[in-house]
Amino acid sequence: MLDLDLGLLPRFLVWIVTLGGAGFLAFWVWEHWVEMLWPKAKELVAWAKRWLVLAIASVLSIGAYFLLLWLGLEKVPATPQDWLTTLFAVIATTYLSSQQFHGHLALSKPKEVPQ
Repeated sequence: MLDLDLGLLPRFLVWIVTLGGAGFLAFWVWEHWVEMLWPKAKELVAWAKRWLVLAIASVLSIGAYFLLLWLGLEKVPATPQDWLTTLFAVIATTYLSSQQFHGHLALSKPKEVPQ
């Protein structure tokens, strides 16, 4: 029998939901899939790209949260208020992490100097 670490999937899902994984993955998906499959994505204005990446990150984080619930790794919220506050926390964390990665990527790229 294999001695596998069965806690890796829950840790990965928690990373996506709460530790900035959704923001990182959203930018990765944007740069490696969206811009490759949809070349006009590079021509979008900056604010449109930012909101689309945020939408991707939100889908990833909420999907990971629902997967945690479905697998029984997280307690299902009991009331509508619990659902709203939990989903708000997931989306707010996603927003903050995606902005953090956006800032990191924007500041780490060399600036083009007009000639």
